[in-house]
Amino acid sequence: MPVDINGWIEFIPSIYSTDAEWEDEYAWHTWMRVGSIIYSNDEINWILFGNPREFNNPEPEFRTIAKGRGFPQNPGPDLTRSIEEIIEFENKLGKGEFFAFTHVFYSEINTVNWQKEYGINVVESDWLKLFQLVDKFLELKNLSPEQIRITVWYNW
Repeated sequence: MPVDINGWIEFIPSIYSTDAEWEDEYAWHTWMRVGSIIYSNDEINWILFGNPREFNNPEPEFRTIAKGRGFPQNPGPDLTRSIEEIIEFENKLGKGEFFAFTHVFYSEINTVNWQKEYGINVVESDWLKLFQLVDKFLELKNLSPEQIRITVWYNW
């Protein structure tokens, strides 16, 4: 059975400058859906979020960066709507379809040396395209990597 990765990329505008403002429920804005670029699971998302096929494995193949963090405290409107839809689905049909909810800041991803730390060539991954888009978005909006948050989950 194939496993899909879903989620949202959000940003916080530069008008929010203090930590308290970053925690505001309206601070984070939706930029794009993760699934619009990432079509398949590969080693990059396994390193970032955990391999869905090994999710309960105490000794996974890769050391993950952001496994099991859950949803962020202050999700933007589209992420909030997705969370509500997941909860509604699970209330009707039970849990198990959606799993591995987590989030990561682009600043954490930006520091990874994929080749040196993991022996991975990012060029072969759709994640490279997503990272290139994020870099361009940062430049266009004059944002820092800390102002980008990626929230994901898997589903069967």
